[in-house]
Amino acid sequence: CRGGGGDPILLGLAVQEGTLKKGTPLCVERRGQKDPETGLQAYLDIGRVVSMEPEKGKQVDVLKAGKSAAVKIDAVTSIQYGRQFDHTYPLYARVTRRSIDAIKEFFKEDLSKDDWALLLKLKKQYGVI
Repeated sequence: CRGGGGDPILLGLAVQEGTLKKGTPLCVERRGQKDPETGLQAYLDIGRVVSMEPEKGKQVDVLKAGKSAAVKIDAVTSIQYGRQFDHTYPLYARVTRRSIDAIKEFFKEDLSKDDWALLLKLKKQYGVI
């Protein structure tokens, strides 16, 4: 894992649930902090997935559950691996009301029942109304 002070952050990542796509915004928990608006767990946005390589030199746009890859993240300004988060923090896809509406409008047919269940779980996790 690398990420020493700017763009990009490179890490090995295994997808636990759902599907990771190029361009997905990622976040981690702010341990011990609550969101002042919702009272739920607070999250720190770390950046967007720029590329994924399950094998050296072989890039993919989609990574499904159970698969792993080297992932390059275009970091949000001053986010640093080892400072704000490390290998003990699970990464989550950032879900917002706007992203949920876009998924419903443009990708509704592409999602399985399991994908919808995960989206609902993330929606509740972030307190999206």
